[in-house]
Amino acid sequence: MTAPQPLRADVPDAASIGDYGLIGDMRTAALVDRWGRMDWLCWPRFDSPPLPRRLIDPDAGGSWQVAPAVPFAASRRYLPDTNVLETTFSCRDGTAIATEFMAVPREDRSGSLLVRMVEGRSGVVPIHMSLRASSGFREGSPPLGVRDGVLLIGGTRGTAAAITATEPVSVKQDEATLDAVLGQGQRMVIVLTSAPVAEVATQALTARDTTARRWRDWIGRCNLPGIKRDVVVRSALALKLLHHQPTSALVAAPTTSLPERIGGPATGTTATPGCETAA
Repeated sequence: MTAPQPLRADVPDAASIGDYGLIGDMRTAALVDRWGRMDWLCWPRFDSPPLPRRLIDPDAGGSWQVAPAVPFAASRRYLPDTNVLETTFSCRDGTAIATEFMAVPREDRSGSLLVRMVEGRSGVVPIHMSLRASSGFREGSPPLGVRDGVLLIGGTRGTAAAITATEPVSVKQDEATLDAVLGQGQRMVIVLTSAPVAEVATQALTARDTTARRWRDWIGRCNLPGIKRDVVVRSALALKLLHHQPTSALVAAPTTSLPERIGGPATGTTATPGCETAA
């Protein structure tokens, strides 16, 4: 678990690699920093174009942030023996916990389901969501639109993704936003899928419990040493997120062409996230 940082209103432009958590479903993966910014997500496959790619382009890469609308400190952890990421936001007037994960699919399930859920634990915490899709590609930014309360990403070119939430989403130009004020025990749920879903809160809670159980079942079948077991478990779970379930291959990386230093050139070692033959 990472230690909480001082309350801060400013958010750094660039997060360090240690500030990111990785979530995934063995079909794609996302990087989320401690300030609630999802800066990388190829949807719905590892080799799909990224919706946000701020990780490599802070100016035009877009981002998807879910975080308190007031200064906060953050600490985070994975739920034990899982790839379910939990971030605690501590604010002056309250505390909220964000739970983020992708549902682990059955072999016969085709669609991915990404959940970002925030629950008030004490006091009152205002939560703000902002989503800006990537721009700068040849085809430009995917348009955003709301239909029947669902945020559609893709517009006239065909819906690439749909965001269903327990709170109303609004769109102004190229940004989608959502706001909620959470008291103790109150919950806000945001779900990203390839098509709208019904009963979003119920589905998210069921998916959280099922996903945690499946990760624990998998790691429980592994013959792991007793010495430094927590380190070995976390490493095994991270590597499992790079397993491409449909082909049983391993992806070279969940990201693409990262420089060896901030501001440096791309290394070219992984031009796009791709599948590598497992040895």
